[in-house]
Amino acid sequence: MSDSGPRLDERVCVFGPTLCATVTIEGTAGGASAVHFHPGGQAFWIARAINRLGARSVLVGPIGGESGVVLSSLMSTWDVDLIAARTSDESAAYVHDRRGGRRREVASSPGGTLSRHEIDDLYGRVIETGAAAGCCVVTGSASGDALGDDFYRRLGHDLHALGVVVVADLHGPELDAFVDGGAIDVLKVSHDDLIDDGRLSEQHDVDARIEVARQLCGRGVSTAVVSDPVGALLVRDSGDIWYAEPPLLEPVDHRGAGDAMTAALCVSTCRRDDVSTMLRLACAAGAATVTRHGLGNAEARVIDSIADSVALRRLAHSDCAPG
Repeated sequence: MSDSGPRLDERVCVFGPTLCATVTIEGTAGGASAVHFHPGGQAFWIARAINRLGARSVLVGPIGGESGVVLSSLMSTWDVDLIAARTSDESAAYVHDRRGGRRREVASSPGGTLSRHEIDDLYGRVIETGAAAGCCVVTGSASGDALGDDFYRRLGHDLHALGVVVVADLHGPELDAFVDGGAIDVLKVSHDDLIDDGRLSEQHDVDARIEVARQLCGRGVSTAVVSDPVGALLVRDSGDIWYAEPPLLEPVDHRGAGDAMTAALCVSTCRRDDVSTMLRLACAAGAATVTRHGLGNAEARVIDSIADSVALRRLAHSDCAPG
């Protein structure tokens, strides 16, 4: 990253093609039900976590219909700035029941399809906001094909051409299309996604994960971070390989750890942290998130307190995973 990159007093653009309105039913100590209304979607949770870590995010995504009205109203409640590309179809929404201790989906509605003009409008807002911020977090669509691979290829090319620092949380065809278009400064991808994509065949084969990360670095990724249930592997195009392992805290909700890691990687990139600080912050953010109800809302002081307990070591290619 160049010395002209973003600072923490500047805003970070977070692009999310799938934003959703969420309803979660929780049980109370008295046996009654509590109903919670939140914005949702990967990009929102990342934007919220970035704000918690002391930076300032601007969320860009499509919004439409009744669920879009709910989303727009709730964003300010959670102190997330939204630049909406208006659509004629409904935004996504879901209802989850967590009274039994685990999430059970009661109902869900996928987001609608964007028209050609709506896609152009969304694309323009991402480019404008990303260029103004100097840093853009790029996430994938929930359906995997909402915008098409060419959208991501063009976005990768144009953000790179504008000198925007890119932190990506992508996998599958969207990742391939994006790196075909332009470079990625920091990529976060889970080992589960790499297995689903067919890039990995064995969950616990660290050498295979290193090789996949190196291949991505060879295609234009400066830093690749592969997360797993125990920790995170970092591989840089310079040849550096690191493994970080946070303390195993008891989870309240396992979801959202990866999004918190992406947010921390973004903030750390903006601060120009060294690799050890970056990995410790990312692992601590993921660990802190699973101890809370709700996603992307771990407090910075809790994350900082966990970061010192993250075990970190440098690996050679032939090393086995710690643990």
